[in-house]
Amino acid sequence: TRCCDSVYITGATTYLFPAEKPYVVLISGHSETPICLICPSSKTVLYFARGLKLPAIAPRFSAHLAHYLFRTLGFAEKYNAFAASPERIATDAPPSKITLKISGAPNFANHIRNFYSGLQRAIEYGNISNVEAYSFTGPAFFGELHDIFPELKPLNWIKTVDGNGVDPSPFDRSKLVVPLGGAFTSEGLVRRVRKNCNRIVGDTPAEHRIIERIRASAINIWFCIRVADKSWLEQESGIAEIISSLHADYPLANFILDGFSLPHGKTTVEGRWQGAFEKISVTCQNIVSACPPTASIVNLVGLSLPLAISAAQYTHLYVSPLGTSHHKVAWFSSAEGIIYLPQSAKGKSVYGLQGTWDSEISRLPDLIFATADHAGERFGLSDHRAIVDNMSLDPLEIEHWLRSKLSIV
Repeated sequence: TRCCDSVYITGATTYLFPAEKPYVVLISGHSETPICLICPSSKTVLYFARGLKLPAIAPRFSAHLAHYLFRTLGFAEKYNAFAASPERIATDAPPSKITLKISGAPNFANHIRNFYSGLQRAIEYGNISNVEAYSFTGPAFFGELHDIFPELKPLNWIKTVDGNGVDPSPFDRSKLVVPLGGAFTSEGLVRRVRKNCNRIVGDTPAEHRIIERIRASAINIWFCIRVADKSWLEQESGIAEIISSLHADYPLANFILDGFSLPHGKTTVEGRWQGAFEKISVTCQNIVSACPPTASIVNLVGLSLPLAISAAQYTHLYVSPLGTSHHKVAWFSSAEGIIYLPQSAKGKSVYGLQGTWDSEISRLPDLIFATADHAGERFGLSDHRAIVDNMSLDPLEIEHWLRSKLSIV
């Protein structure tokens, strides 16, 4: 049975299948995961979402279904006409015209891993011939979406604000909305994003000069700065010590500080990130001040995300917690890296955690565990991340790892 109706409402897509006993399938989440199948006439619910706790999500998806029922009532005349038509169960109907729903998120990593990945896969497999439009809420972290994916330029761009529904043609099987999801960054997608970032940076003289400086260095070592959660509490003094020591033996090495990038076209930090940005900025300024004036240090904090992506491709080694800054350098380069983790992460399948290794061009990072853990901050009651603890680390252990890699670079 082919789907005959679909609608995206408040973060979930509902598909209607006109079998002898009609049923609906609900999908949701960053990876657009099937959640459940519901057949009202047989009073059947099949629950697919392994790993999601049913009591916690049942109220949310009940709300989605309530929206769908109200929509059905709102289009009662169309629904009744459709339900009475023998075409509703036809298997030889022409292919449906598709509107792609490309979700948005405040984190660039979700765009790459979960949203852009689905679009890349659809294009690579040649599955966009029936696509007539796309809905994208943004933000345009790496530049305009149609510049990253030129295949979208002939299509109609439906500009919606985040949270709005997408409903091309209610109860009309000739037009459906299909959300894109995924969970991996392919080499082809890396090339697309990097190409557009390089173009943007090349057209921006100040950023182009920074990239030329990084590209000219024989050794680039990237340090990721983080605050509030999963952070190295003594990172300010520890990183300054490491840079100062390595500079004495590797005077031509270039050190990159990163921790907060602005989406393309943005010049200010907004919302809940303002406090973190200010703390990271001060930390990086203090690191630079504590290092020898002859040390080559590039501070990327507060500059554009396209610049950071362009810089990543020239990086040889990185030191990072597991988080967004790590994804910038690890997903867009083949650099060797070390991730530091709290003691509470011991015994967990770290390499299986989201983000640790989510790019086809990445190398698996080495791991170092804290000497002590400290409570980290959560965003709220809905923050269920497995690891949030801050930590204390021995900078000599990190320096030893870097020196072992520098000896063979």
